[in-house]
Amino acid sequence: MGEIIIKVISYIFVGLAIRDSWKMFIKDRGLIKRVYCNDLLDWLWALLLVIGVIVIISLLSFIDLPQFLKFSWLSLISSEYKGQNLVTSPLLSGSIPIVCIFWVVFTFCLPYLAKIEEIGFRSNSTSHKSRIIKSIVFGLLHMIMGIPLYVAIILIFVGYLYSCKYMIGFRRGGNEVGLAASTSLHAKYNFIIITFGCLFGLLVLLYK
Repeated sequence: MGEIIIKVISYIFVGLAIRDSWKMFIKDRGLIKRVYCNDLLDWLWALLLVIGVIVIISLLSFIDLPQFLKFSWLSLISSEYKGQNLVTSPLLSGSIPIVCIFWVVFTFCLPYLAKIEEIGFRSNSTSHKSRIIKSIVFGLLHMIMGIPLYVAIILIFVGYLYSCKYMIGFRRGGNEVGLAASTSLHAKYNFIIITFGCLFGLLVLLYK
């Protein structure tokens, strides 16, 4: 029963993400092209960041972490649930078409979702103290998606790197340029993570 509840919540989250992305798409149809086709060096930085996060999480999986660092609210609903992110749970659907549709849909959504987060956590945050505080909130709020605490802590550092990217753009041209810079890196990072997840999910299904 718990896993069914989690799946329902998951698809509600996915639906909300698609809705919010569509609203922003109506206002700014060119964001997808700007994110995926501009600032090509960001693809390298995003890839290195993804590899770093994956390596750190993989290493931590071999360590007997304190139980509170492994806490995820999903465990309160189902102790057997093995997913770590509500948004990416369709990858565990066991269906190749669903995984492929998920990748296509989120390729469209990711630039807009990244910009929404960047507006909330980076916009006009130029002091070092503000950037640190908002990075902490950024990481911990991702626990809403069901990730454990230790992953959220890793995302605090990822968020701080986004704020560094924002400051590079901000110094060059103000808030809007800063948001464009951090959104570019953020969306590319998310795209690579999602693509890796989809490829892994497809390989598991194909060679099952």
